[in-house]
Amino acid sequence: MLTELVLRLLALTGLGQSPKASCRTDLWSIPPCTSELTCGYPFLSFAFRLKIWNGYSHDRTYSHHPIIDHYDNTTILLWSSAPVDEDSMGQSVMSSVHHGEYLNWTQPVEMFPPAMLDGEQAHNFSYWCSTGLPQRAWQSSAIVSIPEVYAIADSYNFICDPWRSVGAGRVARRIDTATGRPIGDPCWVHKNEYTKELGFENTVYGTFGWCEDREKIEAVLKRPETVPAWSDDLYNREHPTADGNHHVREVTHAIRHDSIYQRFWRDEAVLNSWHVWTECSETGEDWYPVHRSTSIYETNIPDAKTKQFFGRVKLPGTSTSASASSRLYLISNTRQHDPNLHRYPLTIAWSGGDPWTFRNIGIVHTRPNPDIAKETRDGYKQNPGFSYPSAVQVGDVLFIAYSENKENIWVAGIPTEVFV
Repeated sequence: MLTELVLRLLALTGLGQSPKASCRTDLWSIPPCTSELTCGYPFLSFAFRLKIWNGYSHDRTYSHHPIIDHYDNTTILLWSSAPVDEDSMGQSVMSSVHHGEYLNWTQPVEMFPPAMLDGEQAHNFSYWCSTGLPQRAWQSSAIVSIPEVYAIADSYNFICDPWRSVGAGRVARRIDTATGRPIGDPCWVHKNEYTKELGFENTVYGTFGWCEDREKIEAVLKRPETVPAWSDDLYNREHPTADGNHHVREVTHAIRHDSIYQRFWRDEAVLNSWHVWTECSETGEDWYPVHRSTSIYETNIPDAKTKQFFGRVKLPGTSTSASASSRLYLISNTRQHDPNLHRYPLTIAWSGGDPWTFRNIGIVHTRPNPDIAKETRDGYKQNPGFSYPSAVQVGDVLFIAYSENKENIWVAGIPTEVFV
């Protein structure tokens, strides 16, 4: 608590308000969005585009948080899925893996079961708030190799009185990369005071022990290049920016360039900036999750108040990831000031020039399916469109995973020659 107060006081006093000279905030040199469906941006060429999961056909109204990565010649996909409502009681984490042909994905399996008491059933938010009971939900969070491959999930739990959301721990489970199926039971990576308070120990998760590899797993998840977008720490207390007027969540992975690490954040303030925020570090050890820092600054990158994904793509025919043979890219929703918070089009912008700046852009997906399963909270589905991207390069194809209408999960493949 004292550390957080000190950070806020430093932000409010204006100390350290100028970012490092190499931590640039003027990073967007792309025409503004001019239309609803395309923003006036071009469509890209695809190696494939595939709907991996149709939530409605599985009688589930919510699917989100796709995470994609590649290990052991296997592309692995995780996502969250709930039968009723967003991040609600009964939410679990699913997985599927890919080998060989682009359309060859395994049948989805449940990687992390829901955290429910005996006899509990899935209901909408109104039910749980009327009973005064907190909800327990899992969000897919990361995939790590140590070298055993683990799926990672973080808890995200709604409490109605007073209305708030908290994190109550992190779990892991080994994946058989040949089949995509889990190996053994889930195990705990860490717990906190909410784990017991919210009743996790009275669910099936009370029977699971600690991960033998939890220290190795946490070490990987603290690396700048692999830090997850969410965690207990980000859910349970605000993370203020340099000006003291905003707070951020959903951090991207960091990319090292020009001798520094740089990454991006989503603005969570009520009086939102509608911009992406950025942060830099020379070592990657003086910022979250190792230490808290308020050296987070507003960029000129437009944002639709949602999550981004930041990465580096190696160009075809090259053997290194140096700047001359690679491009930095940002997958995001760029429509600003939309009162309906529609999340389309989903775009990918990539770098060019010196110093590097996002100068090129194309559409990953737009025109979401209007036939949406009824969302029980408030009677409608929130944030229609394509959002929450995650990506990994496999050979000369960039695989991009994302959700549609918070209901369906897609994977698209873009040939890396597009970025030349």
